[in-house]
Amino acid sequence: LQIHSVKTEDTRPPSLPIDKFSVIYRDGTAGVTLQGPIEPGATLFVVNTAVSNTSQSFNNTANGAFEAQIAGKVGDNLFFWAVDSAGNKGPRYSARLGISEQQKPGQQQQALQSSSGD
Repeated sequence: LQIHSVKTEDTRPPSLPIDKFSVIYRDGTAGVTLQGPIEPGATLFVVNTAVSNTSQSFNNTANGAFEAQIAGKVGDNLFFWAVDSAGNKGPRYSARLGISEQQKPGQQQQALQSSSGD
């Protein structure tokens, strides 16, 4: 009896649950810190078109979390996508940076609004 291992190819795009992202507004700077879950081994790409049309890439930790510091302010539109370690590209999402009136810089808030995938 011979046992053969079968290796399956990963063709599934990575998930990117932006509804679970949180935003920390940095006091005194035009920047935000994004935090959230992402598929382990995947890379997150973020574009803030109010600042640049160039994407910034962020690797995650082994447990699938990331932290990304980007230039941005309330009202900016961000675009996100992820690419996993097998090279599969997930859908692109857009979201607007929002903030509540009670929010103070340095406090964490889920503040991505009107997200959609394509």
